Amino acid sequence: MGELNMAKKQSITDQLRDLRKQRGMTQQELADKAGTTRQWIVYIESGKSSPTLATLKPILKALNAELLIKDLDSRRPSIKQRRVNKHPIHDNQRLGE
Repeated sequence: MGELNMAKKQSITDQLRDLRKQRGMTQQELADKAGTTRQWIVYIESGKSSPTLATLKPILKALNAELLIKDLDSRRPSIKQRRVNKHPIHDNQRLGE
């Protein structure tokens, strides 16, 4: 599976275009597989439009890829390492009470 790495300096739009080309897909093939239009793929790859996570999901699926987000701050635990509060605050409670 491919991955898009936001830690790289290459933009996400460049990474999507490069991954599409590595897969040997045309913009039209990617659009068809992702359930969108070729024009939308053109806008994303050209940087004229910034994709949301919701619009990225079918494109990444079509490319058999995933988005990788890393916590590069070694002083903070990553999202997976953070502890879940064992006693969640109920709707009728307020913080600080």
